[in-house]
Amino acid sequence: MSKIRYKSEMAPIPVQQFLDRTEIDLYETGFNKWDKIVNVVAPRDLKKIIKVEDMSMDYLISLLSNITLLGNKNEKIYAHAKIYQRRTDLDTLSLGQKFIYRDHYTAIMESMCDLFYGFTTSRGISNWTPHVIIGIDSDNQYVLAHYVPPIIELHDNKFILLDGVHRCFITKQTNPTIESVVIEGVKTPFPCETKSWKELKVIDKKPEKVDVAERHFDLKVELFRDLRGIGIDG
Repeated sequence: MSKIRYKSEMAPIPVQQFLDRTEIDLYETGFNKWDKIVNVVAPRDLKKIIKVEDMSMDYLISLLSNITLLGNKNEKIYAHAKIYQRRTDLDTLSLGQKFIYRDHYTAIMESMCDLFYGFTTSRGISNWTPHVIIGIDSDNQYVLAHYVPPIIELHDNKFILLDGVHRCFITKQTNPTIESVVIEGVKTPFPCETKSWKELKVIDKKPEKVDVAERHFDLKVELFRDLRGIGIDG
């Protein structure tokens, strides 16, 4: 059996590959040069933001419904799940991650919090809802990026944080709740064991070589959700 590979950072996705995977119509972004978009990138790869658009529920559902597993690229685990937004009490969440990185959450506070500076979006990451972002990358190409709030799966009446642990940790210091996306009715087991916030450890710096299994409690790598494959980089 070949080793399942996990990339710690999201590589640019050619836009046609993204469209083939999700069947999303970029025309709905309202960007009159949408056909010039070359890649789907992580928000951090934007050199300049041109347009910020509220993400429609149809777009969000299409995006999430096409997430697959690292161990099975044909299994779309959210295709028949219920997907909705809600304000979540952070103390109700269980976590699968063992660590967060001080340099990572510091970078979020110092740079990402200004992501929508100059646009009339809600202020502060605890209030951000899903957005589609059009911009320019370092090669001066038109690119598309997504901002999706922390993603939570509901299993047996337990809310489990799938993505967004650093944003939730930052928010938890000053605000008890955060905007989130909840996925309910997932048949595939969560990929790891989960624990409370008190088990989460802060370490100074993210290691150069990332072993995803070491970052989670009893992780089954084949069940890891491949968010980056459809352009979500938390």
